[in-house]
Amino acid sequence: MKRKLLSLALALGLVLTLLPAVALAAGETCPGGSSCGHLFEAGGLHFSSLKEAIGAAGAGGTVKLLDDFFYTAPNGEEAGMVFSLNLSPEGTSYTLDLNGYSYYLLDAQDGGADAIVSVLGDLTITDTSPEQSGWIFGQSYGVMVCPGASLTLEAGAIHGDISAVEICEGASFTMNGGTVDSLSTGEDDPDSIAYAISNFGTLTINGGGVYGEVPILNSALWENKSTATVCTINGGEIIGELAGIMMNGRGAGENGYANQTDTPENDTLVLHLRGGTVTAPYGIYGGADDNTFAGFTINMSGGEIDGIAGIFLPDEGVTRITGGTIVSEEYAILFRVGDLSVTNADITGSVESFSDGEVSIGRGTAIDGDVINASSGRVTISDAEVTGTVSNTGEGGQITITISDSTVGGVDLDDPSITVINTTVDGELVAPVLEPFTDVSEENWFYDAVVYAYENHLMNGTSDTLFSPNETLTRGMMVTLLHRLEGSPDVPNDYDIPWFTDITEGWYLDAVRWASAEGIVTGTSETTFAPNDSITREQLATMLYRYADYKGYDVTAAGGLDAFRDAGSVASYAEDAVAWAVEKGLMSGVDSVTLEPKGSATRAQAAAILMRFLENTAA
Repeated sequence: MKRKLLSLALALGLVLTLLPAVALAAGETCPGGSSCGHLFEAGGLHFSSLKEAIGAAGAGGTVKLLDDFFYTAPNGEEAGMVFSLNLSPEGTSYTLDLNGYSYYLLDAQDGGADAIVSVLGDLTITDTSPEQSGWIFGQSYGVMVCPGASLTLEAGAIHGDISAVEICEGASFTMNGGTVDSLSTGEDDPDSIAYAISNFGTLTINGGGVYGEVPILNSALWENKSTATVCTINGGEIIGELAGIMMNGRGAGENGYANQTDTPENDTLVLHLRGGTVTAPYGIYGGADDNTFAGFTINMSGGEIDGIAGIFLPDEGVTRITGGTIVSEEYAILFRVGDLSVTNADITGSVESFSDGEVSIGRGTAIDGDVINASSGRVTISDAEVTGTVSNTGEGGQITITISDSTVGGVDLDDPSITVINTTVDGELVAPVLEPFTDVSEENWFYDAVVYAYENHLMNGTSDTLFSPNETLTRGMMVTLLHRLEGSPDVPNDYDIPWFTDITEGWYLDAVRWASAEGIVTGTSETTFAPNDSITREQLATMLYRYADYKGYDVTAAGGLDAFRDAGSVASYAEDAVAWAVEKGLMSGVDSVTLEPKGSATRAQAAAILMRFLENTAA
């Protein structure tokens, strides 16, 4: 793939900065609403110079465009050189109101230098005209957000043939409205790809539309890059002719590019898809044919992806899907390398794994299509619905299916590489699990809950044959349950949390780190977590309450705890959580009038609470 990488040109110092060659003039007040031939307005005065208008607007002020502005790069310069028009000088912070007019940047007419707008300060672009028809037009490039600078688009449009917005490392672009587009590859290089937004820094899209052959390139192609490239999509519309979002870069040791680590959240490329729509033949494409890149993180918790292939990942990475919709004509997810976990997603199309890593399809997921393991890796399907067939087509692959109250369209029950437990296959229940615990029987009130927790890999026994239902649950056990419930996510090694002196190793270490990072748990003091202490009923309710809030579930409670005579003994930090747990039917009193919030919770009680939570609150 060939493409002019403007960011690399910047790094090599090939950019010259020019201001408009216009005479500086004092601001004027023009009669009858005219502009007196000036191009800019600030503070009620009109100016010929943008620099003076910015000065008159002051920090946080507004400069309004009064007419179309044209700038052509000077002739006689070497092709590939870039002349920059400084729209936001370093140290400035102001809003540019396009006011229905346009800012045109034209390449040199002799085929030489390209023109680009540069942002070195903090700039907001908007358009208060009724039509919102103003735009920044770059014949090759639109706007470059330089290191340390920020750009916010509220309304209006930005266009560039090769790239409309280029976000340097250490820079940020926030899009709340308007449009960004790049729809031409350029006649000089028919094999190139046009990227509407090329992100090497931090990109956040809350609204508006991004359009192009590839609307968003989230890339690490930057020499000696040391910080993560992060793209967060909360809303808006992304439509691409080839791919919607491309994750592209080189790993450590590959020509000196990209400071790559082995920790998923420290990967050079991070994508958070939380809302909005992505429509393209390849919705999210993880890599490019001429780049070898090991490591990225994709987190999808909302939004919709629509394409021939919803997520196509030929390069190694970690992908976690905890919500959202994928609609595909063929492959909803085509996964070649790395690990994949899916929960609470609505998927149309097949899920096909060529990865030797771990693939987990969990609770709340509905797949209207096939699940195919074409590798030697392991695929686990638990509490999900699959309308198509589940099959192993690779050598050495393993599939385990444990589904409660769900269905699989078809599976080869004679295939020794496929384990089927308590699964409804084409309407027939196959191989119901028999829990192995000698201390749990069908006469126990907690039997269904223990079986549920065991089948769904939430709780194991205290031995191969004992569940120990009446033993108290520890704080470490409870946070581990929530960690498993979320798919066992990681957190960065350098995450700055109050470190607990009693959490330095152990089976609960990753769970405590994750839950603390997400605000789900706190310590028993500033320096201790007490993982082996029995968890109290109010502590259990609080952890579950905070987890529900983290997931975006409704955590309001209309009622109180007045029915319990010991309601006053509930700790202040736990009052809302306990009231919520009682109202949602997750927790009841030890009798009709006694809550016993400081009492210890047993393993059987925890299993019952988790089952009620998953079947009712999280459904």
